[in-house]
Amino acid sequence: MLKYETFANTVPQGLAICGGDGRLLHFNSRYLELFPLIRDVIKPRNEFRRLIVEAAERKQNVAALKDDEAWVRARLAYHDSDDTFDSFFEHVMLDGRIIDVHEKRDQQGKITSIYSDVTHIKRMLAPNLAKALAPREVECLLWLSEGLRTDQIAYKLGIQPVTVSFHLRNARLKLGSKTREQMVAIAVKHKII
Repeated sequence: MLKYETFANTVPQGLAICGGDGRLLHFNSRYLELFPLIRDVIKPRNEFRRLIVEAAERKQNVAALKDDEAWVRARLAYHDSDDTFDSFFEHVMLDGRIIDVHEKRDQQGKITSIYSDVTHIKRMLAPNLAKALAPREVECLLWLSEGLRTDQIAYKLGIQPVTVSFHLRNARLKLGSKTREQMVAIAVKHKII
């Protein structure tokens, strides 16, 4: 009979299983490889909350840079939901990697998470990303990356704030990002701005 550890380590994706009490039960070696900044706290029986807090404090994820406490709250609220769920989302790492996450909660409350490094796929698509953006979208993104707010970008470009929001929303959708921070990270990583 194949042991769990042997099987788990043959899977090319990162694998982590948390119990209903929010503690890490099992993980494979690929999971450790994907999260080197918090490798020292990835241990059986450690709380998932601790992993997330450490990831935010160590600036592992781009989304945590602006407000790490808000990111921790949002990530934990999502993970700790009592509902049975089957969800997909993306982590943009500070080192430029993009990790797709698939989480599923079973009837006993255990959460199985699969982590796939999709950076190579996103890079193959990068030339098409730059071509997909309109010049005004790129311009708005550039000012956003400099820390300007929507109203400040509008003033700089001589357009209405609603128009800036429109361009940034279109750019966000074209880049496949969920947040403005993630959109800027993707644009920088792919040398769009």
